[in-house]
Amino acid sequence: MPSKLDKIPWQSADSSNLEAVFYHEPSHTLCIRFKGGGVYSYITPEDVYVGLVHAVSMGHYLNAVVKAYPYTRYEGDHDLISHLNCESEDISAAVEKLLAEIKI
Repeated sequence: MPSKLDKIPWQSADSSNLEAVFYHEPSHTLCIRFKGGGVYSYITPEDVYVGLVHAVSMGHYLNAVVKAYPYTRYEGDHDLISHLNCESEDISAAVEKLLAEIKI
């Protein structure tokens, strides 16, 4: 099992709406912190994260691509960390099944 997170290693976002992003590879989770304070996670393949950080407009990419994926809103980093550290017996298999169901 991957090591547990004690803090999110956010990457600053060059965007008027997004403050920072992070991709948690073990759970296929794209994490986004908005400048307005919201923290969201999206279950996505890693190439969606790569596309977001290299997009000419992160906001346009978010609306056109990222928002098509399942998401969860968190009250802050602590709640997100708890989610990412979930000790499910086989989180990778569960995520793979979900991605297959949404035809990734």
